[in-house]
Amino acid sequence: MRRIVFICLSLLIFGSVTNARFWDCSENGVGAWSKVSVKGCDNDEYPCEMKMGQNLHISITFTTNASINNACAKVEVDVLGKKTFMLKEDICENENSGVKCPLNQGLQFTYKGSAKVPEDDQLQQIGEANVYWRLVKDDKESKENKRREAETPTTTEIVCVKIPITIVYPEVGFGKFGEYDDDDEDEK
Repeated sequence: MRRIVFICLSLLIFGSVTNARFWDCSENGVGAWSKVSVKGCDNDEYPCEMKMGQNLHISITFTTNASINNACAKVEVDVLGKKTFMLKEDICENENSGVKCPLNQGLQFTYKGSAKVPEDDQLQQIGEANVYWRLVKDDKESKENKRREAETPTTTEIVCVKIPITIVYPEVGFGKFGEYDDDDEDEK
């Protein structure tokens, strides 16, 4: 009996930590994500190791609590409170996103996107940051509404995923042509 309880608890704990490196950063989202995967971010790697200029590829499986006609992805990196824009794209019009609009309430969707990690001096110096990947409702309405929104931006968030990253640098070494070999000395 103890063995069965131990196995069940182990599976439960393992299942609950598979997305442990990613956080839900949505304050008032009209949806919830159930699975997130980032290409190149291994299971035992925390935070995700990225290179500046490298593309961050993400897949977010989510459901919505409301019907949404148009949506976009907004991605930014935060280094010690300084936010740098990475991407804004209309996910309904992007064939590669995997999402077809409208997003009907209660259904599950899987969004796929990519954004380039910016080459930022502060990011290079600090080496750690958080990427915020938000899927938001995009109301494509009249110019008057767009003007009002620009004055007082109100964005309805669907989901938000926080991804901690560490900047790694390419290994610097002698490589194939610069290797020192003791055997070469003996042949001379």
